[in-house]
Amino acid sequence: MSQSGSTIVEVVIVLPAIMLVILLGVQVAMWAVAEEVVQAAAATGSEVGAGAGGSAASGTAAVRSYLSEHGGKLISTPSIRVESASGFIDVHVKASALQIIPLLHLEVSAVRVAPVQKFRSSG
Repeated sequence: MSQSGSTIVEVVIVLPAIMLVILLGVQVAMWAVAEEVVQAAAATGSEVGAGAGGSAASGTAAVRSYLSEHGGKLISTPSIRVESASGFIDVHVKASALQIIPLLHLEVSAVRVAPVQKFRSSG
């Protein structure tokens, strides 16, 4: 029995599977980096917004600045919500990670809550 064409058949079956596994690994790495960027943006927004003289608007501006500087093409369609109520500032950031594998849509999100710093005079 001749096996002259079996190698080609094996390559046609195995090679796409190997490429899919490699692309899946790259997609997971892109998702992890996008998650880190969104977490850091939320932390930056909460620090700026909760700092002395900070506000929800300054927190939102800090998040937008961080995402544009560090997010690049890793994230798309960012959604930013910063609220200040009852002495705390809440920062919610949500975005989509870079899509390498078609039909695999991965969301990343982060929430940070920080107490608003207020300085009071003594006496």
